Amino acid sequence: MDEVLVLKRCAMCPEPTLYKGPALLMGGLVFCCIACEALWVAITPGQWVDPAELMPGGKYHDRPEIWAEP
Repeated sequence: MDEVLVLKRCAMCPEPTLYKGPALLMGGLVFCCIACEALWVAITPGQWVDPAELMPGGKYHDRPEIWAEP
């Protein structure tokens, strides 16, 4: 898998943000800081997880409790 470095816009504010990771996941959301990520979670209804983050290389890949049945 190719690794890329892309300049993107923060999902919450107009700040530029760098994405560094697998090319396959570069379409996912990026945040410029922890505050923007927390605000996104607060205003988004329910718990939305970007499917790309569940794939290898994503931040939720090693967290099976997110998609496991209770």
